[in-house]
Amino acid sequence: MQLSPKPHYWFLLVLGILLSACGGDNPRPTGKNVKQDTPVAKPGQYYQEALRPQIHLTPEKNWMGAPSGLVFLKGIYHLFYQSNPMGLENSDMHWGHATSRDLVQWAHHDAALAPDKLGTILGGSVVVDEDNSSGFGTAENPALIAIYTQNSEAGEKNGDLDFQNQSMSYSTDGGFTWTPYEGNPVLANPNSKDFRDPKVVWHKESKRWVMALAASDRVKFYTSPDLKEWEFASDFEPIVASRSGVLESPELFPIRDDRTGELRYVLLVSIKAGAPNGGSGTSYFVGSFDGTQFTLSAGQREPRWLDYGTDDYGFVTFSNAPTSAGRQLGIGWMSNWEYAQKVPTGDWKGAMTTARVLTLHNTEEEGFLLRSKPVPDHLKIRERKARFNRLTNLVPTDLYRTLGDWAIDPLEISMATPSGETPNFTFELASTGGDTVTFGYDKAAAEYFIDRTKINSRAWSKTFATRHTAKRKAWTKDPFLNILLDRTSIELFGDGGFTPLTDLYFLKGELTSIKLYGDEGINGTIFELGQILPTPVSVSRVQRPNLGF
Repeated sequence: MQLSPKPHYWFLLVLGILLSACGGDNPRPTGKNVKQDTPVAKPGQYYQEALRPQIHLTPEKNWMGAPSGLVFLKGIYHLFYQSNPMGLENSDMHWGHATSRDLVQWAHHDAALAPDKLGTILGGSVVVDEDNSSGFGTAENPALIAIYTQNSEAGEKNGDLDFQNQSMSYSTDGGFTWTPYEGNPVLANPNSKDFRDPKVVWHKESKRWVMALAASDRVKFYTSPDLKEWEFASDFEPIVASRSGVLESPELFPIRDDRTGELRYVLLVSIKAGAPNGGSGTSYFVGSFDGTQFTLSAGQREPRWLDYGTDDYGFVTFSNAPTSAGRQLGIGWMSNWEYAQKVPTGDWKGAMTTARVLTLHNTEEEGFLLRSKPVPDHLKIRERKARFNRLTNLVPTDLYRTLGDWAIDPLEISMATPSGETPNFTFELASTGGDTVTFGYDKAAAEYFIDRTKINSRAWSKTFATRHTAKRKAWTKDPFLNILLDRTSIELFGDGGFTPLTDLYFLKGELTSIKLYGDEGINGTIFELGQILPTPVSVSRVQRPNLGF
């Protein structure tokens, strides 16, 4: 949904700069060993490009890949991610760095990890070493430990099997300065062509660290007492491996059933190809974990899917997050490997999904299922709202006219059907360039859909212009539907979050029409989003917060 700078943007821009200059909530720390972020002046069109999302994290420029190493410490959420600071391609990988206090508005920082003689920096995770098992911190000031894959490009070109190994770095200043471990790699490759993306968690029952690692068509588990020495524990070969052959970004976390409190472990596994609607996707498995072996719950033969759209990949959860045992917080990469390097966004590529809360529910119909919703702090960016309804099914409802001057802002559409029966409905967005995208619910097929077939994308992708569907979970008592619309993305949370679809879309020209088709009696609310923020969701560089290091 295209957008031009608003008249009040300039006032807020100046106000934000003045607050930053005065210190605001983020006073500049002192000390010769503290790395400072250099403030960057915001030009007039900062974050105002035609296809730049306003309520999603995107890079200032160049390539942003999947999230890698999400951690919470002293009131700050740290999001590290695959980054190429020199170009728009998935190469020369570093770890980019952004922080947030609410998982809604983000601040950019300099790259956290850079390539060295062992290779570029691929996927991994970050943990808080509270007991100082590594010896890099203290009881009073636990170190942050990053464990990640290093990819030797020379070894890869030579055809070696062991070109990917696991390394470690540590931070004692809250995640802003990192020191590579002199004993790297901490886990050498056992001659596996794909050996990557370590997810590390603390298993309190066995009092050991556990690593889940993607190794070609399986997940390997390793254990360690100190994050330095790792011992092989077991293999788990997901059924989903047969669809793509190569797995990525495994995630292992404990979570309790939302109703009974029963403890289960969830294993997320991302695949580059073979997701329900084509291309990349994130599957999950629910089971138990005894410290060495992951065992599927009875009755689960097929993988579950975290999202049925094509643009939620490599979903990662936050370590040390301030949540209950029945909640997990995480973010996915809002793209797909089929076209990620070709999307027409200009001098930047890549975005993150909205931060989401995951809960686990044991259903009579389908067993254990994850439910996902936007984080609660998302509600604070709601502003003006407008009610809508379908008075007749003969002509479309013109929402563009209803919304008036804020029709082109990021929007949230909220619908409810108290009778428990979901009606037919279709939202249609159209542009001056002749492109349209539609999304809604097909009652006859009992499925939600996002349809990109009328977007002219042939010049850069042969697979983008497709229709994506997800069957409705008819047993849900609450078919509540929330839809988040940004300039280039649709996040549809069907069945109260049991059936999410996330898709990108790119319309040529300016948005000129928002219409609602469907059954008579449909009603809901549309909220304007994000205009109270001093800038769009990712702010210009700020002084790093004083966390007492």
